[in-house]
Amino acid sequence: MRPSLPTILTKLTTSQRWIGGVTLMLLLFGMVWWLWLRPKALREVWDFIPSEPVCVLEVKPFTEAYDQVQRQPFWKVFQQIAPFQEIVSQVNYLHQMIQQEEELHHFFAEQPVFASIHLVSKEELAALLISPLKNPKQLEKFIFPFRINPEYSLTERYFEQFTIQEIRHQPSKQVFSYIMYDGYFIGSYAPLLMEDVLRNLSQGKRQYRFTRNADVAQQLPALKSGYVHLYLNPRKLPALLGLHSRGALEPFFKPLAQYAEASLFNFQAERYAFQLQGRSFSTQDNAEFLRLLDGQSPQPFLMREVVPNQTAVLYHFSFEDNALFFRQLVRYWQQQDPDFGSAQAKTQASYRMDFSAFYELIAKELGMAILQPSGQAAKTNVAILRVTKEAKMKELLERWAKEVARNQGASLETATYQGQTITRLDVPNFPAILLGNLFADFPTVYYTIFKGYLLMADSEPGIRRAITAIQERDVWRYSARRDLFKDRNATFRFFVQTSKIWEIIYRQASPAFQALMTQYAGELRFIDYLSLQTGRAGAHYDTKVTVQFQQKAPSRESNKYYKTLANQYFTRPLRTAPFTPEPYPQNIHKVLVQDMGNDLYLLSEKGNIVWKKNLGGALVTPLQSLDLLNNNQQQLFYLTRDRIGALDLQGNAIPGFPVFPPQKSKLETLAVFKVQPSNTWHWLVSNAEGALYLYNENRQLQKGWNPKTLDSPLGPAARYVYIDDQSYLLTIQENGRVSIFDLQGQYLQGFPLKLSGTISSPPWVQIGANLEQSNLTCLTEGGQLITINFKGEVQQIRKLIRLSDNSFFSLIPNQGMTDFVVGAQDAAHLRLYNPSGDLLFERDFEKDGTMDIQFFSFDDGLSFFAITNRAEERTYFLMPDGSPAAPPVESTLPIAISFTPIDNHMVIHRVYKTDVGSLQLN
Repeated sequence: MRPSLPTILTKLTTSQRWIGGVTLMLLLFGMVWWLWLRPKALREVWDFIPSEPVCVLEVKPFTEAYDQVQRQPFWKVFQQIAPFQEIVSQVNYLHQMIQQEEELHHFFAEQPVFASIHLVSKEELAALLISPLKNPKQLEKFIFPFRINPEYSLTERYFEQFTIQEIRHQPSKQVFSYIMYDGYFIGSYAPLLMEDVLRNLSQGKRQYRFTRNADVAQQLPALKSGYVHLYLNPRKLPALLGLHSRGALEPFFKPLAQYAEASLFNFQAERYAFQLQGRSFSTQDNAEFLRLLDGQSPQPFLMREVVPNQTAVLYHFSFEDNALFFRQLVRYWQQQDPDFGSAQAKTQASYRMDFSAFYELIAKELGMAILQPSGQAAKTNVAILRVTKEAKMKELLERWAKEVARNQGASLETATYQGQTITRLDVPNFPAILLGNLFADFPTVYYTIFKGYLLMADSEPGIRRAITAIQERDVWRYSARRDLFKDRNATFRFFVQTSKIWEIIYRQASPAFQALMTQYAGELRFIDYLSLQTGRAGAHYDTKVTVQFQQKAPSRESNKYYKTLANQYFTRPLRTAPFTPEPYPQNIHKVLVQDMGNDLYLLSEKGNIVWKKNLGGALVTPLQSLDLLNNNQQQLFYLTRDRIGALDLQGNAIPGFPVFPPQKSKLETLAVFKVQPSNTWHWLVSNAEGALYLYNENRQLQKGWNPKTLDSPLGPAARYVYIDDQSYLLTIQENGRVSIFDLQGQYLQGFPLKLSGTISSPPWVQIGANLEQSNLTCLTEGGQLITINFKGEVQQIRKLIRLSDNSFFSLIPNQGMTDFVVGAQDAAHLRLYNPSGDLLFERDFEKDGTMDIQFFSFDDGLSFFAITNRAEERTYFLMPDGSPAAPPVESTLPIAISFTPIDNHMVIHRVYKTDVGSLQLN
């Protein structure tokens, strides 16, 4: 029988029990220390990044870096391209919050923000945001603006043992997911990307590492300078550059996948370019492309003499030691392509070739060019190699060509073109067999030796094209490209020209991306070219990437129809449509706009900023220009969510303004009017709770309106009318309730009157001799035109045709309030009706989106409509019969119109994202 534990303990001596107790305590303490108190390995950003990102961006400080980028002209074009618009707007919103919150601004000035970019499909990129965030209060500061914004909702979901917080943007249905983990904020708009991170954390997997070289990793902090750093993963470059091509373009860029193990760049923005300058790193196993050039001294870029201007893509190598270069080239491709060695051996044996003799005749430069002529002509692949002894190279190649022809039972095929002998060497992919897969895609070979270079093309028309370009000096040597590769330390160069590769990409792109390319051709082609230069510098490679933009931004407006009078670019997106005060004392072309930072700007007739004023909030109604002080000068009256404000023309606040209504609720409508017969200013504002406040020009609340509370908010703003020597205020609520009050807030007999349907459009009012003869016409969103008189008697009801349950109707008065039309929108289909309900015209637009309809009528009888389709970002000008009145202009908000003072030309003022422009109609 085994003794029990108490029996054993009673047999121990006191000293034995004491020693055993201490030992047990130490053991328990050790277990606790191991489980809870042991030092934990400090996490770093790389612990969270899923494997194989395209690149990782590090930004510090965020606000200064973003300000620097926003000032450059290329950014204006970049954010006009559809795929980037949403992410730009998201970053702009973040930037705005940081500027407004001092604690957030301080945090982003101290902490770096990382964004890892990943390919989540063959046509989609997604980003993962990571930042150290030690203080939970900083996170709440970040989240708070979303918490109080009704367009957002905060939810959570669960994945494995993690709780994922979500910020949902209701209008766009986009969801931003985030977690806090070990003092890091991790978030993304791509839920699968977030789940990858959490799955790896749950399983304890080690995630992506920028480099396997520990020495390089230790050097990285010392290599960084400036605000923005980019960690590039070359293995993903082919997929990135071939995005949207369904894999067809990846072979063009496949060599870049083995360019290096990794690259670290510092970002520098210039007016019409941005540059990435840094270093590339390789391992010691000769697996990277750059190691082909180990031990080589850089050589000047002389190939510009024969590189055609039709070049879309160019790879270029320079070297001094011929034998070393080709020895490393052959070894590299044997490692990368298991068929390379056997293909070389088979070709040399079949046609009695000795490739070493060929290599000995190549000197200092070789390149691979893809040419794309203008129009629909097919691309051409051309290998370009500088030779040392032209006669010997001609003799060698001719012997090979004859042997190939003899082996195939054919005769040698030659031709003469512009004095050059062209010979066919009919071995499929012969340049790739000689030089590796970078020189692939040659079904056959036509070659010539011209000006010290061997040219091998994939077709006879292709070699003729190259010869013509050299003969006619249509080459880089005599173009803007002559100074492209100035870096004398570079041994490898890469070049892509947007305008030339455009047709290649378009032919290979998916249908959706083809449509996108067509729509945004001007903006995308604003990128002139991309170039890369690199050369060995000790244990690493100095590398420079340049993205060059055109010196002039694209414009879609035809010079034939419009003359640009002014254009002003803003760093923030613009919130409001342009407003032109009338009359303006000095020039009617002055324009007012508000940006997303709530700054109001006055622009001169040349587009220059005269002044700016922060209004403390977003405008919720259009500005109004009026002589509020009765001094024969115009003042600007405005409404934000919490105040009524007034400014003079110099941007100064009028004494006594702003005015804050007593009730803390979001203000929604503003009506400003002169009460008769006293001719004194009054204004009536309403809020989201249905409360109405009436002020006189001394900013005093009037009896009966402090506030007058209705059972639902107003739809349109209130309307003042003067009938039979009496003043009345007309209100229409969202729920269809129509009310008429006297100035003391008492209902007029016969009101309120409840109409069926929701009303958001302003009423149409006709003033008669008395209440019975005065009418108002209301339009429900469902398409009912209801006319009643001021005694509350229904005069007429007209039902307009609804094409679907989603038909949306609006009443649009002209700018002089002398006429109106009715608009009916069904997705991308629009109909316009006259006041009698007769159809004026109907039209289908390209995209389904919100349409802003403006109706303009002038004394000379001219009438037209300006219809801004926000999905298309374009304003159309149509006559009353639906025919075009003028070509459309790019616009993201409704336009404003004025006339030149001398020759009476029409001027169109428009907002396009971050641009305000004035265009004169010729």
